[in-house]
Amino acid sequence: NIVRILVEEFPQIKTVIQNINTRHDNVILGDQEIILYGDGVIHDTLLGNTYTISLKSFYQINPRQVEVLYAKAIAYAHFQKEDIVIDAYCGIGTIALSLASQVKEVYGVEVVPQAIEDAKKNALANGITNAYFTCDDAGDYMVKCAKEGKHIDVVMVDPPRKGCSELFLSQLV
Repeated sequence: NIVRILVEEFPQIKTVIQNINTRHDNVILGDQEIILYGDGVIHDTLLGNTYTISLKSFYQINPRQVEVLYAKAIAYAHFQKEDIVIDAYCGIGTIALSLASQVKEVYGVEVVPQAIEDAKKNALANGITNAYFTCDDAGDYMVKCAKEGKHIDVVMVDPPRKGCSELFLSQLV
């Protein structure tokens, strides 16, 4: 009844998902999801790319303002066509996919498996073939890059609320 009333009152609602979390700790989302209305995802367009966003994936809450922020960050990076970029804490790939046309390769890393699945699907949906996504801790990923001697020109970072891990920051330096 609540969903019916909400959708009648606010027809712009695209989907409603009930998430069940039986844990008693600081984990916000549980493992069980029930789609009560819609297809369980939302869709948006950001800087010319389309995105599908699932429940456990991160997406900026103010897409119009984030377009301004991302465009400014991309402009300040002064990308070259041969640059190799890491998008740390990449979520569904919005930064990586927004800058992919300006660089040789971009690697997105994110610890949330569903977000990485969404990022890969979003790259495919937008025809972007030079963006690669890995489910890993950003700090651990940076350690692997260093051990492999991987050359990185630019690192873009949009960290979670708790900030960048100390491991990530030490590897970045």
